[in-house]
Amino acid sequence: MKIVIVSCVVPPEPGVTGSVNWDIAEMLSNCGHDVVLITPHPSRPLGTHKSGFKKMEINNVKTNFKHVKLNSFVYPKYNILLRSYESWDFGYKAINYINKQIGDIDVIYAIPWPFLGQFAFVRFNKLKKIPIIMNVQDLYPESFLNKIKSKWLVYLFSPLYKIDKYIANRSNHISVVSENLKDVYLKERGVSEDKITVLENWQNESEFLYKNDDREKISNKYLLENIKNKFIFMYLGNIGPVAGLEKVIEEFELLDSAKNVLVIAGSGSYKEACISLVEKLNLNNVLFTSVPPGLKAVVELQSIADVLLLPINPSAAGSSVPSKLIAYMFSSKPVVSSAEVGSDTGKVIVESKCGWLVNDEQPWHIVMEKVLALSKEERQEIGKNGFDYAIGRFSKEVGLKKVKELIERIGEHLQC
Repeated sequence: MKIVIVSCVVPPEPGVTGSVNWDIAEMLSNCGHDVVLITPHPSRPLGTHKSGFKKMEINNVKTNFKHVKLNSFVYPKYNILLRSYESWDFGYKAINYINKQIGDIDVIYAIPWPFLGQFAFVRFNKLKKIPIIMNVQDLYPESFLNKIKSKWLVYLFSPLYKIDKYIANRSNHISVVSENLKDVYLKERGVSEDKITVLENWQNESEFLYKNDDREKISNKYLLENIKNKFIFMYLGNIGPVAGLEKVIEEFELLDSAKNVLVIAGSGSYKEACISLVEKLNLNNVLFTSVPPGLKAVVELQSIADVLLLPINPSAAGSSVPSKLIAYMFSSKPVVSSAEVGSDTGKVIVESKCGWLVNDEQPWHIVMEKVLALSKEERQEIGKNGFDYAIGRFSKEVGLKKVKELIERIGEHLQC
């Protein structure tokens, strides 16, 4: 069978969407199916790759697996207009390539950039008899509108809800990454239940099982000084507007600076603002480091942490379980998060008993002090809770099995 996978993210970019879609392509090609993976050129994290246009590139990865990198526009910086153009350009060029260059397709599994990329994909699809499974990673326009404080601007952009409803209903089937997302598409977008499947993202758990170097060697590798014999709180991921790291930094100032250190590992549009805040507060125990592309660096850095932090805007925590949390859990480390109890993130932390949720009554510094009061054995037990839960729900094996079953069902006679 011929299967086309469209992915807005591609390894070596750190986004879990890219690694998940690469896993799917490999799995299906290993089953003997003819797989074409269509992506843009890599552009994340910021500063790692050049932006702009690049020449289209086609590579045969292995037997039955072709990787097409389109010459679509990429723009990793935070700019709503250029990000929107990036979304549209990739979506339109992906479906245009499919319409003109690929024949005899049995099923298309599409994850273009939201929101315009998805619209371009379904609007200009000429191969309407080919089943399209549209994978939804986040809720738009809600995720975008929640960042706007002006009520009249929110009202101005309200027609975007109708466009998302059009995208969902125009697709033959949609897969979503959480039960909360499924409820939204059932109740607010009017999609019938038989057209929606929940496919949660995963991490390759085997990468977290290798023995890492000791703390001193890893800290030297990532230029982290003066952390010997200190308790390490760590945030690892994108330093953007959703993270809310400024609040963590402000409350970390209230802890004993001689015994504790906060490591912020990653890059993003708010990194400079966080560095400026640390300098303003004169905090010598808050350290920044970059994370090279690939899962290896994530595993190494998280291995030296005592506790992993997941600050998140409550409005952004309800639509899915972030890949960062899954990686945290596979690292067997306790987690502290600001997600709301009823969000997908909050539910996982509570159900797995892998950590704590901060709130107005229990702010960051109070919860962090509570963590510091635990013994090493107690923290290890909490971290183990997270690992055991993640193995049963967020492992690569579990995720690929669900994707395979969906594609077999939508592609009818697709068997392996």
